[in-house]
Amino acid sequence: MFYVDGVWDNWTYDDVTKFVMDPSCVQAVLSSNTPNGGAARVSHSFLHRNMIHSKFNFGGQADNATSIVLYLSRANEFPSH
Repeated sequence: MFYVDGVWDNWTYDDVTKFVMDPSCVQAVLSSNTPNGGAARVSHSFLHRNMIHSKFNFGGQADNATSIVLYLSRANEFPSH
């Protein structure tokens, strides 16, 4: 059984930012061999963590959640592949 509730029921904006900008997440994106492989891993990891928070916060209640991770930067801030 999945215990998932909406992201904003479990997280603050600052906490989401801290998660996706964690050096391990940014490195996963930068070191990925596919254009969206690293971002997809970060997104899946985030939804897994959301599931844990949701189970703790809401017990057996479930809601759907979708995660899209997109890193934007100015030219030369992130190396291109």
